[in-house]
Amino acid sequence: MENNKFIISIVALLLSLFSLATSYIIYNKQETNTAKPTLVFVYDITTNQWYLRNIGNGPAVNIISFALLTKNEICHPISHPGIGREKEIKLFWLGNFVTPNWGVSYSDYLGNRFTSIIDDNMHTFYEHDLISILPIKKAISHTLVTKEIYGTEEDDCYKI
Repeated sequence: MENNKFIISIVALLLSLFSLATSYIIYNKQETNTAKPTLVFVYDITTNQWYLRNIGNGPAVNIISFALLTKNEICHPISHPGIGREKEIKLFWLGNFVTPNWGVSYSDYLGNRFTSIIDDNMHTFYEHDLISILPIKKAISHTLVTKEIYGTEEDDCYKI
């Protein structure tokens, strides 16, 4: 009889620990999804301009956009200020390029990294950083970029 009570107590304890662990995992997943930004490239035909828009649930920070030369090579990394939920920034140096092949790497406020790629007008989203090997200090600040100098440096391409 004492043995049965002990076994029941152990089973109850294990179920409680399992329930606690499951609740913790679900809570963390919900917190991550609540804070997750999603950046997309948007072309406004009325102004003939490209924008980087946050359509996600949280702010995007540590943003680096880049030209996608090939699937394994990026060029012209540019750092940007944070973009709040439902906000956008104008990518004035891109002008009215019709067929974009660009990407953007960014973080949520929890430090999780994401990447969005637009290749021939089709967006692909990754829940990791495709350019994590690129030092952020190699990216030029968006405030220093002009249409005239964008893409003129031959040595700012990197294998990823």
